[in-house]
Amino acid sequence: MDKKITIIFDFDGTLVQTMDAVKNIVNQLAGEYGFRQAADEEIPGFREKTLPEIIKILKIPLIKIPSLVKRVRQNLAAEIESIKPAEGIAEVLLGLKRDNYSLGLLTSDSEENVKRFLTKNNLMVFDFFYSSVGFFGKTRVIKNLLKARKLAPKDVVYVGDEIRDIEASHKAGIAVVAVGWGYNTESVLRAKNPDYFAATSAELANILRNIRN
Repeated sequence: MDKKITIIFDFDGTLVQTMDAVKNIVNQLAGEYGFRQAADEEIPGFREKTLPEIIKILKIPLIKIPSLVKRVRQNLAAEIESIKPAEGIAEVLLGLKRDNYSLGLLTSDSEENVKRFLTKNNLMVFDFFYSSVGFFGKTRVIKNLLKARKLAPKDVVYVGDEIRDIEASHKAGIAVVAVGWGYNTESVLRAKNPDYFAATSAELANILRNIRN
């Protein structure tokens, strides 16, 4: 019998719909940090961009990014219990847990914020959490997670919604499922050649249950 894979989920955009909240918070901080606000009509186009490209478009000073990220996280914490899970993701997580999959969660948010959200939505199903403030070096974060949990790359699948999730997973030697309801669009995600693509939560559940290591 095949050993079940360990499934590591991204948080923002994959499990939880934080895009609007983050956009509003970033715009509120724009004047203080010296960059321009994003107009509502720009947001669909931003889903076709990488994070560094968006930073360049908004002219966010690189030296201020660590402080900006910290402030965004702090402000998001005040709203986290009112933000909704992605459509259908609760059923996916609960089903995988019932079937005894090992589930992990990787986030740049604080573990406290994440656990508040999960508790509010009755989704405390994860076997481990890994929180890192690494903003651009996601490959290193994934490799550190694998080492800390003593996981072989072949036994792990990552689920994420951004270009950088695909790139980091490939560099770390693990399979990746890209989902189409988060920060980047299906077209740009597919262009990065994820191992799998799920347009809906039902497709995600089917893919994960059929992956063999």
